[in-house]
Amino acid sequence: MTDKQSAKVFVGGLSWETTGEKLRAYMENFGSVREAFVSYNRNNGRPRGFGFVVFESPEVADKVVATKHMIDRREVEAKRAVPKEDAPEEKQQGSAPQRTKKIFVGGLAPTVDEAQLRQHFSDFGTVEDAVVMYDHENKRPRGFGFVTFAEEEAVERVFSHGAVQTIADKPIEV
Repeated sequence: MTDKQSAKVFVGGLSWETTGEKLRAYMENFGSVREAFVSYNRNNGRPRGFGFVVFESPEVADKVVATKHMIDRREVEAKRAVPKEDAPEEKQQGSAPQRTKKIFVGGLAPTVDEAQLRQHFSDFGTVEDAVVMYDHENKRPRGFGFVTFAEEEAVERVFSHGAVQTIADKPIEV
């Protein structure tokens, strides 16, 4: 039996259709799964768009983190899970900051669509994907989205221009 944390993977960007069972079934293609679950909002019972998978071995977790994944027609991101107690102290330990190609964009005006999001952020680098999140019930924009770049350096360029920027005459937060 191996240390649970060393074999634990965070999976982000899940579709609302993805259940713990679907996540487990997909991840079992890579190796033996000890547990798999999707996180749900306690107040309304809806999925929160992410989950965790614990494998029998850290080697399987390494393989999963190094691979691109498509679950329920959505590209999802797999990263090493960071224990809650370690997350805020990460910078104090002197480790390199977590590098990513994907950013969260909040405070979007209801009129902003994927094309506008892509256009704004293409100034910083090649945009692979731009998604505005919509409410499943009333189909209205939820005021936030995600942008995925081709390279991590583009994310650094975005943040070098500040956490608050403007799209469609409205301040947005990255």
